[in-house]
Amino acid sequence: MAIVNGNEGSRGIGFRLAILIAVAHAVLMLSGCGRIAEYYNEEGLADSRNGEYDEAIAHFSKAIELKPDVAKYYINRGLTYGGFKSQHDNAIADFSKAIEIEPGNHEAHSYRGLAYRFKGAYAEAISDFSKVIGLNPHEVSGYLLRADVYFRNSEHDLAVDDCSKAIALNPENHYAYFHRGNAHKAKGSYDEAISDYDKAIELNRGRGESYVGRGYARYAKREYDKAWDDVDMAASLGHQVDPEFLKNLREASGRKE
Repeated sequence: MAIVNGNEGSRGIGFRLAILIAVAHAVLMLSGCGRIAEYYNEEGLADSRNGEYDEAIAHFSKAIELKPDVAKYYINRGLTYGGFKSQHDNAIADFSKAIEIEPGNHEAHSYRGLAYRFKGAYAEAISDFSKVIGLNPHEVSGYLLRADVYFRNSEHDLAVDDCSKAIALNPENHYAYFHRGNAHKAKGSYDEAISDYDKAIELNRGRGESYVGRGYARYAKREYDKAWDDVDMAASLGHQVDPEFLKNLREASGRKE
């Protein structure tokens, strides 16, 4: 067994102590960075609430610079890019980074899907919303988001299927009936559309869009008086009806006004 003299022992203890101090300093620095990054994140959120979106982006960027491994900072900046600046490519890049950090983050997939939807990149949006459904199969929102994109992509049968799944999960969700009514109407299934709009209105009588949708379906069935009832109700709720539809309804029904 080797014998260590006093000077060597002191040097060994001093070296180990220096390492411990360095490690402790690094931990404190990292902890401090985290606190400062969170401060910038909170400032960015406050900026967004105040409508100061460029300042918000600058603050979120500073938080990311300090803590580049925190998904929520990218999500917050992405929401500001996409939701308030209409910079959807920048938003997609931030949501993608958040997903890289947290692959199971359903919010990041939802937001990226919405950004793709606004860009008209429907295949990519559907892929993200499908991922959301896979992560949360009992949540209504994923099905409704995907149904909306299917509808916009003229895949109306798939839109009906997703809305039906949403209704099975939550039979009181008036949006699900409204969107399924839209898909049925687009297919020319007017009786089914009217039935869904009836239910949507029963659940929420203050939503003008449901009356307009039912009015369109009734117009298609030549039920002009009932269509006018829906148009008038929608107008009374402050919903602006398409002037071209009103023109066609007047001509078909023989009404002047």
